[in-house]
Amino acid sequence: MDEHLYQLFRAYLTGDPAFDPREFARAVNDRPALARFLEGLEGLGEGAVMPDRERLIAAVTRAIRRRRRARRWTGAAAALVVGLCGWWLAERGVAEDVPLATTVVDSSRVRLVLSSGEVVSIADLSPGSLLRERDAEATLEEDGSIAYATGEEEEEETMYHSLVVPRGNEFRLLLSDGTEVLLNSGTEIRYPARFGKGTREVSASGEAFFRVARDSARPFVAHIDGMRVEALGTSFSVNSYRDDGAALATLVEGTIRVTSDAGQALLSRPGQQARLQDDRLTVANVDLTEAIAWINGQFLYNNMPLENICKQLERWYDAHFYFYTPSARRHAFTGVIKRYHSLREILSYIEETTDVRFEINDRVVTVYSAKP
Repeated sequence: MDEHLYQLFRAYLTGDPAFDPREFARAVNDRPALARFLEGLEGLGEGAVMPDRERLIAAVTRAIRRRRRARRWTGAAAALVVGLCGWWLAERGVAEDVPLATTVVDSSRVRLVLSSGEVVSIADLSPGSLLRERDAEATLEEDGSIAYATGEEEEEETMYHSLVVPRGNEFRLLLSDGTEVLLNSGTEIRYPARFGKGTREVSASGEAFFRVARDSARPFVAHIDGMRVEALGTSFSVNSYRDDGAALATLVEGTIRVTSDAGQALLSRPGQQARLQDDRLTVANVDLTEAIAWINGQFLYNNMPLENICKQLERWYDAHFYFYTPSARRHAFTGVIKRYHSLREILSYIEETTDVRFEINDRVVTVYSAKP
């Protein structure tokens, strides 16, 4: 890209008041690929999280230069825009203190199961409601989360509670030791109403993010689908959806020790993910931004097959996807989309940048390939 066009492009993206749209139009008139790209940028709307403009400029400049050397442009302009947004999120990493979302999307079907077997519907409670069972107390907070009173179990028999978060919901839980847990759609967790003096142990299925309260005398252990994840003061995520056949434990901060039921053990450092697949435990570096995008209210896809994307959408929107065209399962999508859009909006973003189309009938979504 020549210097003059580069400066015009910078002014365009940064909103410089000196930007002259007529001069810019003349400069890109003989560059149809760049024109299509800018049209896609204007039409992106609020569906994606826009990146830092300076880094976007640098990324687009490199992309244009690469494609010019190749003497050809491929793909839709919108696909390039969304792809660059995804690139930026992957590049910037994750802040050391990852904020937990505190807004409950829809708590009407979330259920709390007490040790007595009594089932409490969160929808029947009002903020400030106090739940008591023997010496344990929990409060429904103003933000819709449940917080347990601090203190250690004094009775010989530990009371266990379970929280069931069905599809289309998410929930925040504060355990009696101060550990924060964010539960994703289709997740269940079982935990002591009050932890005792020994190891703090919980078990979960689905997907959950833990910010563990530090207590060197009482290690924190999460059991998840064949894995035992032990931590002291740590932030980590566990996932037993097995969309790609593996159970996962992803470390954000601190150190965890992961042990499989078969006895294999390994230590994980921040930015690493332990995978349990076919009874084999491995560890690899991952993009944290992508791995825990859900806790920040985002769907983030990096060349993800549509089949895996649809599994996520099924859980979040309590829908069922049917692939009328089997080959559509392999279509890949790159982008970042806000998690709180309607399903129809999410699918429209995907349609704009892939060769597939969707047909929605109540909670059933049929997926077709746009090409024969």
